[in-house]
Amino acid sequence: MNDFMTMDAGPELDALVAVRVMGWLRIPSALNDSQTLVVPPGGNPYLAEWWWGKSVYELVPHYSTEIAHMWRVIEMLRGGPFRGANLKIEDDEYGIQVWNERNDRLDPGIYAKTMPLAICRAALKYTQEKG
Repeated sequence: MNDFMTMDAGPELDALVAVRVMGWLRIPSALNDSQTLVVPPGGNPYLAEWWWGKSVYELVPHYSTEIAHMWRVIEMLRGGPFRGANLKIEDDEYGIQVWNERNDRLDPGIYAKTMPLAICRAALKYTQEKG
């Protein structure tokens, strides 16, 4: 089983989604050799460090916990080679099933305690299988 399938919602999962799904870049920090920056495509890592003065996790949107940011992940997936997704609630959990362009279901469904968490896990699984 993949590590992200058991990760809790939060900054670490958000950073993983930012890099693997949303196209953010992972760059060694110019200011601290032990730190890695995660910056949006076309972003300037120096500005991220100097202007914000925040940790990497504070700069990444909260994809796994906030509905508004979750929709960005869904929109990114809609641009990929899949036909659709079925969002549902079952036994007090939220789930998502994804179909590809041939209308093949890609998995039996990914479930989590919140919809943003289920979407993030599905997006990571989908991009892992695709690439």
